[in-house]
Amino acid sequence: MHPQYAMAQPQQQTMGQQLGRVFVSSLVMGFGLLILRVILTSLPMIKNAGPIGDTGLPVVIVVKVLLDSAMFAVLLLFTIQAQRLIATHRPELADLGMLVLLLGATVTAALAYNSYQVLQMVLMPEQAELYNWLFILLVLGLLTFAVVTVVRRLDFFTNLLYNGFAQAGAQPAGYGPPMGIPPAGMMGPNPEMVAWQGRYEALAPRVSRAAQLAQGRPLPPELQQAVGNMQAYLQSSQQNAGRMDWAEAKRCLDWAEYESSRVMAALGQ
Repeated sequence: MHPQYAMAQPQQQTMGQQLGRVFVSSLVMGFGLLILRVILTSLPMIKNAGPIGDTGLPVVIVVKVLLDSAMFAVLLLFTIQAQRLIATHRPELADLGMLVLLLGATVTAALAYNSYQVLQMVLMPEQAELYNWLFILLVLGLLTFAVVTVVRRLDFFTNLLYNGFAQAGAQPAGYGPPMGIPPAGMMGPNPEMVAWQGRYEALAPRVSRAAQLAQGRPLPPELQQAVGNMQAYLQSSQQNAGRMDWAEAKRCLDWAEYESSRVMAALGQ
């Protein structure tokens, strides 16, 4: 029995559109918190207030730290949502989503170091070295995971950068070239990619025509199944090419070609 591949359903919004909405909402929240921070820390009742109890912390410092923490949370939330959107809409780009999350967490940790340092200076002045080492280890740990993510899929990231990051998330579901595969005239040096692209572009119109001709025809059940198979194999080949699994992408093209030949022969084409 032929392996079955589920057909991807078109999304109401592309990944790029959803990422844009998340980015804008996060940007609005971040600017709102920044404006609130400026306003509150300028109020005389807060700016001139004394320390809180025996802590030695001025009220204005506490307000700044609390609002900074809220802005850091917005930044982290944006990177988490971006990572989930990428993993959901483009499973082959899951490593890219993880890289976005790790870099976002690294930037947040670097910003938090400066923001929270005043707390350390007031509450634990003798622990400055410990405070510095904690953040150094945190940032180095996040950067190490980011480097490992890139090295583990070095070919993928190289291909992605070489062919332009602008394609990410913009390709709608269908028969167009998948993410990571450049359009004609922009081919990279990978011969497997070139060979796959040529076969794909030649086969996709044939599969589309076979599916159109088969619509409304009283075909036997096995040929009806072949119509679904050829479309599923073609789309699965697209997805595997996006992951740069060329062997599996070629195998799916072979099956799509076989099934489309069966359908076209039965239709007298």
